[in-house]
Amino acid sequence: VDGGNLVQPLDHGNVQNGRLFFLQQQTHLITMKASVKRSTKNKVDTMMNGYSGSSDEEAASDSPKTVVHTVWNQSIPINQMSLPKLTRLRQLLSLRHIQDSTFAKYNVRATANGDGLIFPRYTDRVERVGVRQLKPSGLKIFRLTENRNQPGIIEETIPDSSTYVGFFGYHLVKSVDVETVLLFNEADALSVHQAAGKVALAVHDQYGPFQNQLLSLLTELIHVIIWPPPEKYNRGKLLAKSLTSTNCHLISPASCKNMRAADALALPGKGRQLITGVIKACERVEEKSLSTFDKLKELTKEYYYGYGSVSGICKWSRFSALNNYLKGFRLGELTLIGGGSACGKKTFLAEYALDICCQNVPTLWCCLELPVGRLTATLVEQFSKDAFFEENTNQRSFDYWYEEISRLPMYFAKFDKVGFTKLKDIVEVIDRLAASKEVQHIVIDDVTALQEWTLAKNGYDLNLIFSDLRRLAQNRNCHITGSMLLSKFQNSKENNNADTLQQNAVNMQAMKEADNVLVICTKKLAQDITDVEHENFLQIWKTRRGGDLVLSNYIEMNFNRMTKCYTLTVGDRALPEGTWRLCILPLVLVVVISIVVNQLYVPLPDRFAEREKMQVIETVARVLYMYPGKWLELFSTKWQLCWTRLVLNSLAWLCSYAYRSTEPQNVHIHTIMLDDVAARVYIPDKVDTDAAIVYIHGGGFVLLNVDSYDLITRHLAKLTNMITVSIEYRLAPEHKFPAAIDDCERAIVYFLRHAHKLYSINSDKVVLVGDSAGGNLAAVVTQRLRNKRIRPVLKVSFLIYPVVQFVDFMTPSYQMAYRLYGRTALPDPESIVRWMLVYLGLDVEHVPKVLRSDHVDPIRQLQLLQAVQHDQLPPEFLDPSYYKKPPPKLNNTESSEAMHQVQSYLLDWQVSPLLQQDMSDLPKALVLTCEFDPLRDEGYFYVHRLRQAGVNASWIHYNTGFHAMLNIHNEVPLGRQAIQDVATFIRHNLS
Repeated sequence: VDGGNLVQPLDHGNVQNGRLFFLQQQTHLITMKASVKRSTKNKVDTMMNGYSGSSDEEAASDSPKTVVHTVWNQSIPINQMSLPKLTRLRQLLSLRHIQDSTFAKYNVRATANGDGLIFPRYTDRVERVGVRQLKPSGLKIFRLTENRNQPGIIEETIPDSSTYVGFFGYHLVKSVDVETVLLFNEADALSVHQAAGKVALAVHDQYGPFQNQLLSLLTELIHVIIWPPPEKYNRGKLLAKSLTSTNCHLISPASCKNMRAADALALPGKGRQLITGVIKACERVEEKSLSTFDKLKELTKEYYYGYGSVSGICKWSRFSALNNYLKGFRLGELTLIGGGSACGKKTFLAEYALDICCQNVPTLWCCLELPVGRLTATLVEQFSKDAFFEENTNQRSFDYWYEEISRLPMYFAKFDKVGFTKLKDIVEVIDRLAASKEVQHIVIDDVTALQEWTLAKNGYDLNLIFSDLRRLAQNRNCHITGSMLLSKFQNSKENNNADTLQQNAVNMQAMKEADNVLVICTKKLAQDITDVEHENFLQIWKTRRGGDLVLSNYIEMNFNRMTKCYTLTVGDRALPEGTWRLCILPLVLVVVISIVVNQLYVPLPDRFAEREKMQVIETVARVLYMYPGKWLELFSTKWQLCWTRLVLNSLAWLCSYAYRSTEPQNVHIHTIMLDDVAARVYIPDKVDTDAAIVYIHGGGFVLLNVDSYDLITRHLAKLTNMITVSIEYRLAPEHKFPAAIDDCERAIVYFLRHAHKLYSINSDKVVLVGDSAGGNLAAVVTQRLRNKRIRPVLKVSFLIYPVVQFVDFMTPSYQMAYRLYGRTALPDPESIVRWMLVYLGLDVEHVPKVLRSDHVDPIRQLQLLQAVQHDQLPPEFLDPSYYKKPPPKLNNTESSEAMHQVQSYLLDWQVSPLLQQDMSDLPKALVLTCEFDPLRDEGYFYVHRLRQAGVNASWIHYNTGFHAMLNIHNEVPLGRQAIQDVATFIRHNLS
């Protein structure tokens, strides 16, 4: 033993021509550290005595590349290691949950003597060089130590860490891979690949700069996700910054809950989901000064819908006209109320602040110029809308209103020295008040009374004042409102003096920094200069996040001298009272009707039977039950079901009533019980045969009943002159599967055995007709009777657009339903699966999973799809305009207990009769299908399987027909023709 490394004696028989050759089985024992390699070589030279020095060939044989290939060629599969050592290595390296198949994909092997694992690194891909030419460029070896007191592992790197070459798992990278995960540990890479199925690479985890050669390999990847261990997060950030890829993401310790991938995979029951969720939660690595739409979504959403957003924290009550322009009172903004001298700025400012304070907005008055007593007196009058005179001896009214206004969250800060108050003093008051009270509105009675304004020398100093005020509003999350002298811009040459230029500069700075600028403009009513009568108008010069500006005399300000209150009314652009209603109402009606028609119009396919008429009927049906049903689905499936039943049964009853009131009735109807199952019997006046029809209605197992199909069964009995029996089977969810099948079976068996006693019917001439879901029940009952060898048997089974399989939801007819009429009230794949799950008593939350075929594992699906091979369909069914051949199903089947229950139900032949293995000895059958029906193809598959089993099966198809066209045959001639064809087929086969 030399330095902890075992050196085996050499076989002198392998010394030829004075040169030393290592045996292949011994080469892997040499430690690849440079110092140990030289030490081992010196000891071997000493042992040989007869050889000293080294040749060029020996130097070449000791190169890192040669050593890597030699060690790799002598490695063995991991299944040839001793189980105790392999188990110990798995525990120490966090590989307990890694499957052997994952090891095989990453080419993990064992050392020749079986005491360690070898993790290869590559710089080539399999898709470039092929499997045979693929060779590792580096190795990482983990060996078990032989210290029994403190067992552990020794890590060896070939070549050493200073010349780190390649990545572990890089050979699996393909040009089509969208995402690649980079990790700093081989166990983490194996865990991510096994859990998420993504290509995972293990990169160099030692500190130091990354080599340019390795970075060039990473820049070829499309989407890079870096998942460093929590303790090496800075190393991951360094790698992310080193990559020039614009699509690089990083997983933070918070996102992975301070866990490595190997630790996450070890969590029982939720490791895979946790790893997948962590990868999805990765964050894009970008410069801090750059942002994308993804990052700005919440900030943008907050702008519109957050607290105090565009609509503000409150609205104006006294000045409701401002709501149309300013939209609301928002925090973090600066509002300036300006105007000329003696125009009433401060009076309006007082009522403006009072209106906001009455909305429970804490307000702070900063009285820089206005005496506090005068201000409170004005506020009391404006609040009470009453005048208080000195000669008025009754002070009860004043006391009452003063007590009321004192309850408002309004505070006053008085500053004695006018023109010497700094903005800093106001901030100190706000800070002292914030310790006990929250201030959201700060009112400054005169901005020009600030000391900063007095000392301002130019426009730049004025700009700083407004900037400081706006910054104060944003930092303290409050709204600052101030008054100041603002007047119209003077552009005439005669007014081009120093005062005018200074006022224009003030206006410009105010317009630049303020968020909202309201200006009171005065208009004299007479030309006489001595006339003091005038009108005030409020103009809106600026609103940063509001609506339109008002730069003309549009908003009129009416001042009440008694109460000192303003009223804002519409000015010059106002229409005469009541005129706007005559103009707006027709326009609103036209807009509303246009929007409704545009939203409701969903075009039907061009070849749709009676397209114009059905466009109206489908729209009415969609408004009556589809849209309300979708809305009620948000609350409960039970509510949706009740509403849909009510609407459909009511419409069916109305259609039947209209038919009975216009057509002569030559059919007698009564109700009987067939082995405790209710049934309705239709007996025509002219019965000319001893045959009978048993009819099973449709409705998705949950919706319709015998009354809903009264129109069809009544008409069918008249056309065939045969006694027709309609079975009232129990519906779900009140009676779940297989209650409906049991009812139909008991009723049919009872009728077959007692028909001759009841109505002198020949039991060998009974026809079974099933419509839609009733077609499913008819097929299942027919197969049940065949299995039980019940006699007498049914003569003919007639299936009208039946639902017979729940395996493949990507057939051409289903794809056509998705693409051509998915938004209509016609039966769609989602509703078909939903009502079937309700019928089976399963959770409707599985509908999306069933539509994706997640309830069928790929292996079993290959067997089941033999019954629904798309190539068996007629060529016209495979229209490329809507049909695309589905890709092979990946192994992403959910393995939960709930999905196993869904699979066991939906793949049962009593639910999917198309999956019945033995279809022989069934009665003669006819299947009716329609072009615009999701169930079209499975009806054809059922006929194909019957014919393969030797059953006489016929198929009739309507190229312009649609599902449920028989139910509205009074409106659709093709529906009447279909019922006539059904009657003709039945009479022909029973003649």
